Amino acid sequence: MKKILLGIIIILSIFMVFSCGNTSESSEREPVDLDNIQENVSYEAEALNASLDQDSEAQNEENDAQASKEKDIDMVANNDEILSNDASNEVKAEFVLKAIVKKIENDRIVVEIIESDYAFGVYHILTFDTTKYYNKNGSQITRQGIMVGDTVEITYSGQTMLSYPPQVVAYSICLTN
Repeated sequence: MKKILLGIIIILSIFMVFSCGNTSESSEREPVDLDNIQENVSYEAEALNASLDQDSEAQNEENDAQASKEKDIDMVANNDEILSNDASNEVKAEFVLKAIVKKIENDRIVVEIIESDYAFGVYHILTFDTTKYYNKNGSQITRQGIMVGDTVEITYSGQTMLSYPPQVVAYSICLTN
């Protein structure tokens, strides 16, 4: 593609030089400065290459972002599969985070960890249809029962997505206050 565009630029440059002859009544033409043409073509080719490199770099970044998103979706799907596989007799490893709810978004809850063996700081807790919500008495509630400022215990698999802030997929969220 680059070679084709470079060829077109060269042909157009040469055509412009020869078509812009002397317009005076004299039939003599000025000599063509081929070095100048080559410099212009070289400059235009460098500009074109730089533009194509920027386009390909932007495309690579988009591809990387899409691949990362697909990997996160696969990880979540695997966690959902583990959660829905109740027929299994395997013991599932579960970890608990005690945290304060800082922000509630559509697909996640932002929390600040206040007690955990393995985690600290701000975490994004991903929630899905399989996530269960409980009040402090252990009765099941809806997601709307969780409010900013609540202290909660989050049960999850122990897997943390390598992002900033870190993300985990919640099995259950239980109010403690």
